[in-house]
Amino acid sequence: MAKKARSSWFWVALMLLNALLFAAGDACNKYVIGIPMWEKVFLRSLIGLIFIVFTFVQSKDKFVVGNWPWQLARAVVGFMVTYTTFFAAVNMPLGDFTTVKNLGPMFAIIFTVLILKDKLNKFAIPGMVVSFIGLLIITPPQFGASIVPMLVAIAAAMFIGMLEVCGRALRKYSNPSSVMLISMVFMTAVSGVLMLTDGQPFVMPPASMLLAILGIAILPTFSQHLGVYIGFNVSPVKTMVYNYAGPIWAVLLGFVFFGEVPTLQFAIGAVFILGGGVFSALKNRPEADKKDADPEPAETKA
Repeated sequence: MAKKARSSWFWVALMLLNALLFAAGDACNKYVIGIPMWEKVFLRSLIGLIFIVFTFVQSKDKFVVGNWPWQLARAVVGFMVTYTTFFAAVNMPLGDFTTVKNLGPMFAIIFTVLILKDKLNKFAIPGMVVSFIGLLIITPPQFGASIVPMLVAIAAAMFIGMLEVCGRALRKYSNPSSVMLISMVFMTAVSGVLMLTDGQPFVMPPASMLLAILGIAILPTFSQHLGVYIGFNVSPVKTMVYNYAGPIWAVLLGFVFFGEVPTLQFAIGAVFILGGGVFSALKNRPEADKKDADPEPAETKA
């Protein structure tokens, strides 16, 4: 496993899987309607917390905190990612939301370079620009929504970028399971309080939406857990370009589950997206950082 984990394509595969899980979670979120916002966030948080506790017990990882400021920052940013993506996805066209949200990789690279001082490879930006052009081809923004959802979507992209930075910063002080457990406890507590104080009655989800609600909870939670694991080993500068595969996964899911046939526009955009990813993979190989090859045990750095 250690040898496999050092392969560039091992990390590429994990990033593509991460994008798939994120896209599937967005599809489930769009499907669930008629439930108050904070109730939806609370259900997502509570089920996600149960999932994380289960995986934490199964993995037998040690609970390692270390560097509370970054732990709390990761928890707050994770909560804001959930809230802003839920709000924007419901209140603006899906194409606009997908385009704006996928500015996250650019923010991740910017924040990683500015805050964590990671080295910016000269091939990272060209590959991302090519992929973003493909994203605009697939989902050209109409920007017909009001300004508030648009600003929230931009904020979501910034929070997604900052989420990667927080996970990256914690790699020497904690472990992925502990980071996610702290974040999910925080998210569940805050969303529970907001749900109880927003003045809206609790709506029992219909049976037809129960599976989608599970998807809203488990898919993004697993995606974030995977993202933390990737961030502990590889800089976002090297891997975030692969998040642009999300729209491709979204179209494929639409074809499989809803019979939506991909268009020529999609095919052209997919070529740009995958081309940018392949270019980045070949020129900016996402190997595990050498300085993390033999890290000091996290529990000694509390």
